[in-house]
Amino acid sequence: MRQLILAFASSMSDISASAWNAAMGEANPFCRHEFLLALEQSRSACTATGWTPRHLCVFDAGDTLNDVASKDKSLLPLAEGGFISVQTAKHFNQFPLIAVMPLYQKSHSYGEYVFD
Repeated sequence: MRQLILAFASSMSDISASAWNAAMGEANPFCRHEFLLALEQSRSACTATGWTPRHLCVFDAGDTLNDVASKDKSLLPLAEGGFISVQTAKHFNQFPLIAVMPLYQKSHSYGEYVFD
């Protein structure tokens, strides 16, 4: 059975550009690694502007995850058989990245990006 790890990246620099773009696909240029990294590096999307990066990453650990989980106490089991991590996504870069979702934690209620 395929074993998955769900982890959050606190920066686009924690994830390989080629792995992110392969998982994301080419359809939306605003979800490409280069664009999201530019938002962070220009400080347009950062904690100071109320947009803290919390990008969801799903890694395929194959059949070895139970062995990894027995040694790594940062992995919390999910009912579906996978694991969610309290570690950042960069901790799992040795596994294939199979799905991603750019996410940001908002710290204000302005509601519009144009105010930042």
